[in-house]
Formats: sequence, structure tokens, C-alpha cells
Amino acid sequence: MVRKGDILYDPVRRATVTFLLTAADTAGMLLQLDIIISPGGTLYHLPMHVHPKQQETVYIKSGKIWATIDGLKRLYGPGEEIRIPAGVPHQLENASWQEELNVRCEMVPALATETLYETVLAFAQSEWQEGEEHVSLLQLAITLNKYANQYYLAAYPVWAQKILFKLLAPVALLTGYEAEADYKKTVSGKKSISLLYG
Repeated sequence: MVRKGDILYDPVRRATVTFLLTAADTAGMLLQLDIIISPGGTLYHLPMHVHPKQQETVYIKSGKIWATIDGLKRLYGPGEEIRIPAGVPHQLENASWQEELNVRCEMVPALATETLYETVLAFAQSEWQEGEEHVSLLQLAITLNKYANQYYLAAYPVWAQKILFKLLAPVALLTGYEAEADYKKTVSGKKSISLLYG
């Protein structure tokens, strides 16, 4: 469980995520993160996706970011903000392979997004430790089944994703996958990496 001040590192995408405010700090109203992506890092090179019940706001502190929101692509730089209404497909990408990207991200309301992010970062640690580049379909299915009302991929019909993930989730569970992962447990006793955890 992440707390205010925790700093988690994603060695696959070369990104550091600092949890500034969590759902517990804001009575569920806000999740606030600082995200620093190293040159060539790709945390914000996620597939087109949707947060059906949350507004996402990204403030660019330094670096440049490509934002595709509802089919329109635009470059944003320092001092600008990106507002993404709930239910709108979007994709955010680090625009530079030479310069660090530093952003503040806010999700309103918080919902259980911090746990989803912690899980994704724990998976990244596991991928890195095992030399893998991608999370397995079964892992994706069980996790996205749990968070189906908070996050889904924009490229496929939502009803199809819900059916597929609901069918695959029990198979994933039977084969040892879990819907959530504890970042601290994932990194303890593993390869030495640059990370801080409060």
C-alpha cells in the first residue's frame, strides 16, 4: 500500500513516481503524483486508454509531451497543462529521447488508482528482474478485470474487454496470478536498483 511521500521506480520505462497525495490524504477526492521520466524513458508511452470516471490533469514542469486526446494530437511544454475529461480516450508520450520529462499528474477522484499504479510499477520490477519486456496476457486480464471501472484500453470495445478479462481472470488466478501486487514486497531481496520507499 503506497503512502504520501513514497517514491517508486520503474526500471523498464526508466521513470520515478512520487506519491504526493493519496486517496487516504484527500478523503478519496484526489491522487497527486510527480513523475520524472529519464531521457528515452517511456512511462507516458502507454496505449490509448480511458479513465471512465476520473478527470486527469497533467502539469508539465520540464520537458515536452505529446498528448493525443479524443483523436487530436498536440505538443505541450513547460508551464502548460493538459486536462483530460473522464471518459475521453487519450495517450501521453514523452516527446524527447534527449531530455528528462517532469510532470505533475492529478486524478479526480482518486478511486483506487494508486493501488493500480503500485501494481503496474511492481509488475515493471518483476519484468526487469526476470528480463521480460511485457506483462503476460493473464496478468493483464486479472488486473484489468479488477479495475474495469477505472481503466480500459481505447482500441477495443469495452464490452469485449470486460468479457475477455472476466473469462481469463479465473484462469489467471488458478495459474498463480494475482490482481494486485505490493511494490515493496516485489523489490525486497531482489536485484539492487535505485528506489526509495517510505
